[in-house]
Amino acid sequence: MNIRSLSGIRAKDAPIFGAKAANLGELIHNGFRVPGGYAISLDRYDPIGGIFDMIMRIIGVLEMCPIAVRSSAIGEDGDGMSFAGIHDSILNVGRAHIGEAVEKVRNSFYSELAMSYRKDAGNTD
Repeated sequence: MNIRSLSGIRAKDAPIFGAKAANLGELIHNGFRVPGGYAISLDRYDPIGGIFDMIMRIIGVLEMCPIAVRSSAIGEDGDGMSFAGIHDSILNVGRAHIGEAVEKVRNSFYSELAMSYRKDAGNTD
């Protein structure tokens, strides 16, 4: 598992962090104003293995800021599929609920709606 600032993600990182994070990183790199954020790779994702502690070390200084947890799944916002409204987004997440919010967004990848959307589009991943 890897957590990286959006400002450190580029188009080449889309297979690891998803197209949404890669597109936001490109916008930042090209001088557009984009709210700060982080992306979590799921290449070696372990939902129990300290994700909350890792996130808190990185964004601990943002204690008073509202946090949005959004998906950037591989294949999301791609050429053939958008997944708009399919995966969960959780807004105004407090520190105590970040790990829970990350897990809920991650699990929305496996929701009945998401599975049906992929199947209808011919994507079996």
